[in-house]
Amino acid sequence: MIQIDDVELDMRAFGRMPQVYAGWGMRLAFVEEDEVAYEPEIAVRDPDDEAEAR
Repeated sequence: MIQIDDVELDMRAFGRMPQVYAGWGMRLAFVEEDEVAYEPEIAVRDPDDEAEAR
């Protein structure tokens, strides 16, 4: 079960979201259960920059 803005979605409904919201972006952050109240720091990078770093 996935909860977004107090709405519970099953995996099927969650999987349809990218189709419904074409052109929108989405980020997923996996955190420990006791840390869900805290917003994790998210680093946004250009994928090309990451490939060059390797």
